[in-house]
Amino acid sequence: MGRRDRLGEILRESKLAILASVLAVVSINNLNLFVPAFTDAAIWGIPLALLLIWLISWLKGDRWSDLGFRMPKSWPRTVFIGALVAVLLQLAALVQIKLGGPIPDISSFEQIRGNPLALLGYLVIAWTSAGLGEEIIWRGFFMTQIARVFGEGRAGWTIGLVSSAAVFGLVHAYQGVVGIVMTAVTGIVFGLVFLYSKRNLWAAVMAHALTDSLAFVLIYNWASVGPFLGL
Repeated sequence: MGRRDRLGEILRESKLAILASVLAVVSINNLNLFVPAFTDAAIWGIPLALLLIWLISWLKGDRWSDLGFRMPKSWPRTVFIGALVAVLLQLAALVQIKLGGPIPDISSFEQIRGNPLALLGYLVIAWTSAGLGEEIIWRGFFMTQIARVFGEGRAGWTIGLVSSAAVFGLVHAYQGVVGIVMTAVTGIVFGLVFLYSKRNLWAAVMAHALTDSLAFVLIYNWASVGPFLGL
């Protein structure tokens, strides 16, 4: 047995090694918390975390399908599920704010307001590092690995769902406590979409990318949206 095979076996069979690999990916994803020079996770952390996931998968002999990348049975249905989830999430957020509920700290996205070039840049992020990259990290890898640690039964997937959503919320702490809670709830929804799709990642990717895209468009039009919400 070669070195790669030995490492792969450890990463597949050792629960401690699986948890260590998850911790490593999450740490790399949030490099900005440890290395101030890496100020933007979308530029540095997410690509490096994806590279580490690829390396771990290569060592284990996993395929892309093990991360949830399989051809969906129906692309129109996949897109419809993603769009429906995105619209419902944004409507729920707008309704609760309109009714006097709390709002997350969106000051990090201030530059989008009325700025079409900034909006275009953030839409690219929504469909690449956010929609695609984060779903690979949080649902395709984190949630799946935690479920494996706990046996991949109903309890295992429930623990994977809740823990991945909780940490997903925490890494959005720059949006304040409200942002953490709302992002964690969103993570639960994306995880449920992943499970509903029989652990096919594409519907969750669509839901995530469209949710972020709608949010960025609303921020772009904040001069009209803010007064409508009473802000």
